[in-house]
Amino acid sequence: MNKKKIFATSLAVVLLVSINFFQAIKNDFVNYDDEILVVRNDNIKVFSFQSIKNFFIYPYQGLYHPIVLLSYAVEYKLFGLNPAIFHLNNVILHLFNCFFVFYIFYLLEKNFVISFFVSILFGIHPLQVEPVVWISARKDVLYAFFYLISIISYIHYIRKNEKKFYHISIVMFLLSLMSKVMAVSLPLVLLLIDYVFLKEEIIKKYYKNFSNKDFLIKCVTKKIPFFIGSIFFSIIGFFIHFPIEQVVVDNRISFLSGIYNASYGIILYIKNIFYPTKLSVLYPTFEKVVIQNWFWWFSVVIFVVIGIFLVLVENKKVLFGIIFFVITIFPVLNFIPIGLGVPSDRYVYISSLGIFYLGALLWNFFIQKYNRYDKYFYILFVFIIILLSNTTFNRILVWRDSIFLWSDVIKKYPLENRAYSNRAMIYFRKKMYNEAIKDYTKAIKLKPNSANYYYDRGLLYFNIQEYEKSLKDYTRAIELNDKYLEAYNNRGNVYFVKKKFDEAINDYNKVLSINPDFINCRNNRGLAYFYKKEYKKSYDDFMYILNKGYKVNDKLLLEIREKINEKKL
Repeated sequence: MNKKKIFATSLAVVLLVSINFFQAIKNDFVNYDDEILVVRNDNIKVFSFQSIKNFFIYPYQGLYHPIVLLSYAVEYKLFGLNPAIFHLNNVILHLFNCFFVFYIFYLLEKNFVISFFVSILFGIHPLQVEPVVWISARKDVLYAFFYLISIISYIHYIRKNEKKFYHISIVMFLLSLMSKVMAVSLPLVLLLIDYVFLKEEIIKKYYKNFSNKDFLIKCVTKKIPFFIGSIFFSIIGFFIHFPIEQVVVDNRISFLSGIYNASYGIILYIKNIFYPTKLSVLYPTFEKVVIQNWFWWFSVVIFVVIGIFLVLVENKKVLFGIIFFVITIFPVLNFIPIGLGVPSDRYVYISSLGIFYLGALLWNFFIQKYNRYDKYFYILFVFIIILLSNTTFNRILVWRDSIFLWSDVIKKYPLENRAYSNRAMIYFRKKMYNEAIKDYTKAIKLKPNSANYYYDRGLLYFNIQEYEKSLKDYTRAIELNDKYLEAYNNRGNVYFVKKKFDEAINDYNKVLSINPDFINCRNNRGLAYFYKKEYKKSYDDFMYILNKGYKVNDKLLLEIREKINEKKL
């Protein structure tokens, strides 16, 4: 093995990738999970044994990724909320992953051309921008980091027959699972590597004169710890993300919806790999795609073609590329139509390796068959790299801040209501009220039955003192969701400002009858009772707050006591 050549080639890959991605450190946090997972996540701001233990015991925001939270906590402890550091670490993880990809394919192929081709495409492809540049997508680059090390360790275990590599592979797999449950595909990938690349070595070295059946049994047996981990984390991840009350399958639509969702996802991912245009942090949900008979038949054709390839293709390496893509993308294809099932660029981070490998095989075939024209092939390859790099560079700029990000979505998919709502939120914070109102109004027009959009616009109107409009929006939000406690509370605040204390108290009562520990609402009701001169009720509300361990206005409480005593006298 030419270690110097491996190092030099992989270093070239890393340098080429870093030219594009290091500009990401100038980007800011975005209001798309970054605030929930990092900026306003108090769990990562207390670095202690207990907080670390909690990362591993309790899920957060419907996800179980303790290693990701731990990485955020370390960054916050050392550097605070500095987005440059969070971005830098994502980029560094991606660069390591590029090296690991090169090394894996060199171990399997012993071919620098193929290894370089796969790793450079993996590194600079525009689809990789989302998982690398989005801080909240740390889970994708981190799970891939451990996933790829696990594969490398497993290959070394098979070839060197040293148990330590087997144990390292299992440990890395568990760390990968604790970074993102999507790592559950690894046992099948290892079996695929056994069959395509290591079968002859395994039989010759360990299982002489074994039949194919014996070989399969031995390989599966070696993967039992991996399969146990996959099954366990699949169950945990599923029921954390989808509480049991949400797991309802409608037999009338489940089969068709599953086919549609999977087909839509596969078609979009393959299109974006080969023709990466109109990339977006949000794509239209399948329900928004015009469903006509042609799509059903096209979906059937896609699955039939894949099936035919798997049955008829004799080249094991071609099979490897196809099956690798299908296995690793399968967990996010939403065959069971629960939730939105929206495709995302980050989902194809690892899966794209299967397609890139097929491209590398084709490239290598042409170079060997038509070696007289190899310089033209290399010129074409350089041209493709330049095009992809330029697209990636521009795509990274889109992520510089939230307004650029959502404006990009709106430009490409003007019917995407979530983009308008998210951009309106940023305009609101920047006190660009006219722009925020326009975006909320557009979001409402696109999705008129969203209680949240009316609530958000009502909050904006309240802040700019347009109380009648605010009242109207909160009322509409309540009509759409009669259990919207925040809307009742905020509508009560509008009545309070308008000095309609009875109406305000009615709304506060509605909230507290459902959630008596809604402290902000109880404080608001206490103030309303005070201005109604119902001092005893006001005093009871503030004492309830005190007994729960929250602070109240001491001067106000003292004044209420004096008023009560005056009444007694």
